[in-house]
Formats: sequence, structure tokens, C-alpha cells
Amino acid sequence: MALNQPAFQSSVYSGDGFEHGPGLGNDGRHSGVACVMTDNETNPWWAVRLRQELQVTKVKFTNVDNFGKS
Repeated sequence: MALNQPAFQSSVYSGDGFEHGPGLGNDGRHSGVACVMTDNETNPWWAVRLRQELQVTKVKFTNVDNFGKS
């Protein structure tokens, strides 16, 4: 439902010369260095506009360090 739908986030990190925008979080890619990143902030958030109302029972996030390691 979320694949390639409009996505939003609290800020966009681009300190490495690449813009890590919200669309990278639901583009269907599962590998590579391009991922969603926000600036260093206290309460970062990411959101996606779904096509219809539905009950979400599970969300999986993967956090990585600056070297791309989980």
C-alpha cells in the first residue's frame, strides 16, 4: 500500500552530497547506500500517505550507523 506513495519526513540530511529524502523509504529497494536520513534531531519522524484507510499491525524499521552497518 505504501510503495511509491507520497512520503514526508521532519528534515532531510544531505551532508554527504546526496539528498536522503523521504521517498527513499518506500521505493521498494532493500539494499544499497541510498536510504532515508534526517538531520540530527531530537524527535525525527517519517510518514507516508496510504491509498486507503487500513489497520497497521506491524512496522519494521532498520537503523544503521554512519558506515551503513545495521
